[in-house]
Amino acid sequence: MVLSSTDTNGPLKVSSFGSKPDVEQAQTAPNSQEAPYSTFTKSQKRWIILLIAMAGFFSPLSANIYFPAINYLARDLSISLELINLTITAYLLCQGIVPSLIGDTADMIGRRPVYIAAFV
Repeated sequence: MVLSSTDTNGPLKVSSFGSKPDVEQAQTAPNSQEAPYSTFTKSQKRWIILLIAMAGFFSPLSANIYFPAINYLARDLSISLELINLTITAYLLCQGIVPSLIGDTADMIGRRPVYIAAFV
């Protein structure tokens, strides 16, 4: 394939060595006022933002719900407060470490599979 152009803003001519004819394609001007293309409608974008915000809000919310119930959980499960505090410590450690692991995995295999796996 051979690429040739007359100037930087002119049409780009693509020539192939096969049986296909030459194809000319005009480049978009750098100061074009076209809106970026998206497959989502505005309402779909709003739902996606809402769902992601709720997912991000759930983790701190669950920790704050858990703290006031520590004494009741220890009494109902007949275990010490120290063991209940270990569950909170483990939860907070996982909440701090797992995002860095998920972030690296998302960089390697993509965000969509990691996001789906996080909900499963």
